[in-house]
Amino acid sequence: MRTVLPILILLAATLGTNPAIAQPGVIALFTDPAAWECNIIDDAPGIVQVYVVHLLTAGALASNFGIADYRHNLTYVGWEAAHSVTIGSNPYSGVAVSYDAGCLPAPIPIGTITYVKSGTSPDCGEIRVVRDPATVSGLIEGVDCSFNTTFPAGGRVRVNGVPGAWGLDYCGCGFHVPVEATSWGKVKAMYR
Repeated sequence: MRTVLPILILLAATLGTNPAIAQPGVIALFTDPAAWECNIIDDAPGIVQVYVVHLLTAGALASNFGIADYRHNLTYVGWEAAHSVTIGSNPYSGVAVSYDAGCLPAPIPIGTITYVKSGTSPDCGEIRVVRDPATVSGLIEGVDCSFNTTFPAGGRVRVNGVPGAWGLDYCGCGFHVPVEATSWGKVKAMYR
């Protein structure tokens, strides 16, 4: 009986939690509408679109984020939001987007950023989702279906990502998870 009671308490606590709160998700960037590819090949002049998508969340109402560049020669042309209620017209200055249909499950298309390729970008450049400079939290923000503020991770696309060993992209397209400074004592205190 001593082992069954803690298991039942843990099970009840797990079943009673809102999955949207537990899954803030990722504001990700892709180079295709299917949200699969994350590498821009800048080997000739042309136009490229980057798709902003809210992933890995059970449900969300809105997001607030910015965009930053690192080591590439693409020229920003414009932003087209996928939803009608948007604050801000340039993701480089920060945008807040309210999802039109209310609480939506992932994947949630947020918008499209258009760039002109120069054909001259160096290897391993990137476009990254970062916080909106106007946010008080200093993090990328979201709103879950219970109207709680969440802090999604930020994704990125690579510009001229270079294949490494076994065909893997050694300058990958991973997500940036928000963290906060703490001490080992504070971490241990969470489990007492």
